[in-house]
Amino acid sequence: MNSIARGAVAFSAAGLIALASWEGFESNPYQDVGGIWTDGFGNTVAVQPNKKVTVPAALGRLSNNLARFEKAVIECTTRPLTQGQYDAYVKFSYNVGVTAFCNSTLVKKFNAGDVIGSCNELKRWIYVKGKRVQGLVNRREAERSMCLSGLPNDGGV
Repeated sequence: MNSIARGAVAFSAAGLIALASWEGFESNPYQDVGGIWTDGFGNTVAVQPNKKVTVPAALGRLSNNLARFEKAVIECTTRPLTQGQYDAYVKFSYNVGVTAFCNSTLVKKFNAGDVIGSCNELKRWIYVKGKRVQGLVNRREAERSMCLSGLPNDGGV
């Protein structure tokens, strides 16, 4: 396993492409399945419902948002991460938020050394307001695969 010291890891190009692909780009603000105003590449910060966002502005917001979620992953985990774990956890926290990520069983399991169990926790985060969302099922399976990548035998699963 190629673990990387927590302070030395950075979100990879593959992670960025995967995140942008899952989020998609929307110039017109919209309310997501949870009712949260969103624009650009999944941005939920300072969205103005009647104001379109340009691609350059959305990319700037994506960069600013990623810095916040990368910081959360570094601060909330206590063990070295593989690139796949780091990318998966940043993508996940980008979707669920810093507080949900840091307080999750996923992080508790990871910090306790149950790396595979931590990756498997991703599959539980598929509901919005009590309803199973197929898009989240698909996204979480992709994040789980990313999380397990680089582990011996891809985590034994």
